[in-house]
Amino acid sequence: MMNNQNDKWKITHEKAHKMLTDEGMNVTLDEGAEILSFLRFLAEGTVKKFLKDSESGETVENTILDKKN
Repeated sequence: MMNNQNDKWKITHEKAHKMLTDEGMNVTLDEGAEILSFLRFLAEGTVKKFLKDSESGETVENTILDKKN
C-alpha cells in the first residue's frame, strides 16, 4: 500500500514540539501545539489570499505594496 503524501508531510504536535526543542526553544507540548496551530492559520490565510489575488489577475506583490502606502 502506498503512503499518502499528506500523511508524509503532516506535522503532529509531537513533531512540532521536537522541532522547536531541537532548535533550543524551551516549550511545552501544549505550547508547541499552539505554535503549530498558529502557523497553520497563517499558512491557510496566505494561500487563500494568493488564490484570491491570482483569480482577480492582480499580482501578490502589487496588492502588498498598495496596502503599505
